[in-house]
Amino acid sequence: MRVRAAWEHGDLDRRLAEGADPDTDPLLHTRAERLVTPASRAALAAGLERAVAAAHDPGAALSSAAPVRRGPVSGARHELMGLAGELRHMPDPRPRGVAMAELLLTEASSVLFTAASSTEVSRAARDAVDNLRADGVPIKRGTAGEGLVRTTSTSLRTTPTPAAASAEHHFCRPTVAPLPSRAPVDAATW
Repeated sequence: MRVRAAWEHGDLDRRLAEGADPDTDPLLHTRAERLVTPASRAALAAGLERAVAAAHDPGAALSSAAPVRRGPVSGARHELMGLAGELRHMPDPRPRGVAMAELLLTEASSVLFTAASSTEVSRAARDAVDNLRADGVPIKRGTAGEGLVRTTSTSLRTTPTPAAASAEHHFCRPTVAPLPSRAPVDAATW
């Protein structure tokens, strides 16, 4: 079953991104389980970070990878990096949002590769983040080793850690405070 789900991942990801219920098909369920694993989400986050870096690196055009639309991706870097952060740190994302991020990164027709403006890329990243977030239904607490726990007919959740169970998820973008200005240092007075 897992081999078949891996083989058909493109079609399964599209169905999940469109809102298909993972319970309707064992292959969809298997793919959803795979997508929400921390390792899978970390790989997606790293791919998004590479796409943003490639948009700022003129030498990236010499790569064999499909080139991202530099202007639109650069203009949407904050939303893309926010999506990458959510993928890495959200304790129990919905499979639909992870599938949307997967398609954003891997589909040749994705806005990362075809967008005419940063607005399109920003909207796609925000849509993925919105679909990662919980839908207001409380998480059913599972026992250790239960793995994914069904909370509604349309969402899978990982069993939360005790720390995650006690705190609500809030992702914060780090901010950089400006450094105070200093007088120049003269080499003679050093």
